[in-house]
This record gives sequence, structure tokens and C-alpha cells, in this order.
Amino acid sequence: DDDDDNDDKGSAKSQTKSKQSVSTSTTPTKSSKMNEDSKKEEEKGKKEDENPEGTNWTILGLELQNTPRSRAMQIHMEHQDYLYGVQSLPSRRARIVGSITKFDMMSCDANDVGNCELHEHIAAPTTRIVSMTVTEGGYHYDTKTKGLDLDSGVYDADLKTLSAFGYDSERVPSGPYTTAVGFIVAGLAQRCCIRGPPVTVMSCDNLPHNGSLLEGLVLQFAGIVDDGVQEWIRDNVTFPNSMVDRITPATSLTTITNFCLDYHVYDRIPVTAEDFMQWVVEDKFINGRPKWEVANEIPEVTEHGGSVLFVKDVEPFERLKLRILNGTHTAIAYISTLAGHKTVDKAMLDKRILYFVRVYMNVVSATLHFDSDVNIDVEKYKKSIISRFSNRDISDSLDRICQDGSKKILAYTLPPLLDILGSDESVDNSKLDPFAIVIASWILYLSTNSAEQVNDPLATSLVPEAQNVSQAGAINFVSKFMGENVAKSHSFVNRVEHYFQEMQTNGIDKLLDLACLQSLFKLDSL
Repeated sequence: DDDDDNDDKGSAKSQTKSKQSVSTSTTPTKSSKMNEDSKKEEEKGKKEDENPEGTNWTILGLELQNTPRSRAMQIHMEHQDYLYGVQSLPSRRARIVGSITKFDMMSCDANDVGNCELHEHIAAPTTRIVSMTVTEGGYHYDTKTKGLDLDSGVYDADLKTLSAFGYDSERVPSGPYTTAVGFIVAGLAQRCCIRGPPVTVMSCDNLPHNGSLLEGLVLQFAGIVDDGVQEWIRDNVTFPNSMVDRITPATSLTTITNFCLDYHVYDRIPVTAEDFMQWVVEDKFINGRPKWEVANEIPEVTEHGGSVLFVKDVEPFERLKLRILNGTHTAIAYISTLAGHKTVDKAMLDKRILYFVRVYMNVVSATLHFDSDVNIDVEKYKKSIISRFSNRDISDSLDRICQDGSKKILAYTLPPLLDILGSDESVDNSKLDPFAIVIASWILYLSTNSAEQVNDPLATSLVPEAQNVSQAGAINFVSKFMGENVAKSHSFVNRVEHYFQEMQTNGIDKLLDLACLQSLFKLDSL
């Protein structure tokens, strides 16, 4: 979305963008790996801290979801020799990206052996980095325990496929593997079989502590499969945390047409992104990495405040971005949609939405506290968000941002709210109201749609609960989808119910009336 985004599901180009242009793509079932094409054979098992001299790096894109859209993507990539364009807006700079050398897709047919063994790309000794962008919903984890969501049954097929595998096996069973975690474990298990060199697995998704979360899921899955494989992964694989920040809307027919008209290049799969870009990565690569920091010498990156940073601790940057950018995106998604807006930039032209954005960011930013040695300018970042959201050249769809709300609310909205609720027994309503409006608008959005219309993994349980709020109150909804720590705050639940009733009875426009917001949030003092 901002980053959670190019929700161009199944797009290998988006994955390259994650690496080369420092932005995030969100394809729910895709991972990609960096492949080394070096003339000199490296000694197996050698652990290096930086990229060997003379090494060239390329990307092999791997798509796990076999759908008409992903098959079309594969065809387009092949026809274009794996080249695609990236246009930055509003500067209108464009370039052709040539990092991808191949794009493979998992077959749905278990008899199609070649395309059921894509995990062997992970096992290849020349593979040094496996990166993934599968969105929040692609991790299938229990939000309370941070472990695998085994009760959902989503992992059953992959666990069954690997059930006969052992540490002393010669090879991992052929797929297809249906989950990102299962696919990665299969590849690492095969790498273990051949006693391959260490490898880095890097998450680029918008999740707090994404690398640490992925490491826990992979180790848990591997432990179910075989203790020896689990131990090998623990000793030979690193999982750096990362934070990517670049708003990248999904590619549309308009994107393709404009790219052709502007640059006289017919590209079936161009990417449009905002000028701003930032990538912050924990420098924990066990077997070398490209010198991505050279991007800091490129005007396209630096002129718009972007950077590529390798740090010991990603958390401060991650917290700023997830709470302010992702959190604010989520905060305005439902209320703007209910107010009739279709895109973020058009919503920002509504002064009432703009004021709400400012209020929400002010309340959230008060929960951000950084050590003195962390160089982060929160006020400057907040101002940049207003400009970035208002960028009419990046006409980001609100419908896309409304997707996966159950995951986004937990990842972006809940942490600052819990900080506020935990700071004082009697919290002033002015601190609770922005969050209450977010949740109330989410409930109203869900209650006015069917489960089939809501793009969320929990849609079948979200919608009925939301539709029940008008009769039973919000306590059950809040408890089930935000947790007991929030539900036990009677003040917050009451504010959610208050705003839900206001929206339902009097409509969104009245709630968003500027005079009403000035009264609620004292905007004249901002």
C-alpha cells in the first residue's frame, strides 16, 4: 500500500522493484531470489560479509500462484526478455530495469515435474539471497502467538508433502507447495541435503519485525518436518529485518497507455511509483550481498529525500513508517470510501479528510520515542506524507487499500492504540477518537458489504460480526478482531459505538463536517 503495494499480484517486475528501486510490491503468493552469476566458483560454506569482487547479481522471479493473471505475467516477461519500465512521478523520470534473467511459475499439475520443483532454485549453491514479498496475508500466522496458524489447515498440504522427508534424505519431495513458508522450507531442506553454502532469506513485507517473524515461522515449520533440518537452518540461514517505503499503485491499462505515449515504448508490464523511495535493511547477510548502497549516489534517489540504509536495528525506522504511513493509509481507507472517494489523492482534496489525516498523525506520533542516536525527523516525515498522499500522479485506489483490513488493523492501528491505552488509566477522548473513528468506519464498511465483496482472509467471520454491531454493540467485534487488551477499555469501545451509530444514523458527511471535526479534535490549535 504505500508500500504494501504494487498490489499487482503475480508480478515479477514488482519484486525487482523491491530490490532495485527500494519499494515494496504485494503479491500474495510470490517470492524471488537473487542469483549470483560469477565466473569463479566460491568455496561452499564460506561466510562472507560483502559482495565478492567481480560478482554479477541477477534476479530469478518465482511465482507460486498459478492463476490467469500470473500466467499472463510470465508470458509478458518472456516476450520482453524480462525487461520492464519504471516511471517515477511527478518527476516523470523513467528507466528500463534489466535485473531479472528468468521468471518461473509453480505448476498446478503434480505431474509437471519441472515446475513442481522450483524450490530447488533456493537450494542452488549460486543462490545467495532469497527475498519475498507476499503481503501480510501471505504469512498465515497466529497474531497472538506469532507462530504458524496450524488450525486454519492452510499448511496441511505442504506438511503432508514433506512428511516423508528426513535429514538424511537425498532430496526433498516434489511440490507443488502452496504456502510461502512451506516453499521456503522445502528449498532450504534441499539445500541442507546437498550441504550447500549459507543463504539469506529476506522479507520485504509490511510487517513489524518481518525478518524475525519469518525466521520463527520457518524454524517452527522445519521443526515439524525434521529436527536436523531445523538445526541446519538455525546455523546456516539469516533473516534480516527490513523496511521498504515507496507508494506503488497497481499497474492498470492507463499505466500501460501513458507509458507508451510518454516514452514511445510499448511495455505490457510497466511500474508507476512515487519519486520518494527508502529502503532500510538490517545488515545481516550471511553469504554476501549486492552493494545496494550505491543507490545513495543516484540523483533519482537522493533528490527526493530517499535513501538505502544498512543498519544494526531497523525497528525505529520500521515503527515510524508502519505507524505513520501505513497506519494513516489504513485510517483513511474506509472513511474515505464511505464518503464516496475512489482514490487517495482525491480523498486528500476533501479538507475534512485532510484534517483527519493531520489529527491522526499527531496523535500517533506522540507514541513514537527514539533514542538520541537515531536520526529521524518525525515532523518532516509527517509533512512528506501529506505531500505523498496528495500526489495526483500516484492515484492509489482506496479499494486496494481496503483489502486485508484484519491484518492491517493489527499491524498498523493496534500498536499505537495499545501504547495510548497502556499509558494512563483515564485516557482523554481526544486521543481515542481518531482510532475509534477508524474502527467504526471499518465496521460500517464491512456491514454494508457481503463477505464475497470484502477482500480479506477473514471476510466470512468479519462481515457477520460487523452486521451484528448495530444490535449487540461493538464489544464482541473489538474483542475478536483487536484483542482483549483493547476490548477491556470500556472508554474506547464506547467511542467506537458512538461513532458507528453517528455514521449509521446521520451519515459520513455529517461526521466529517469541518465544524464537527473542529469541535472534536480542536483543529484550530494544530
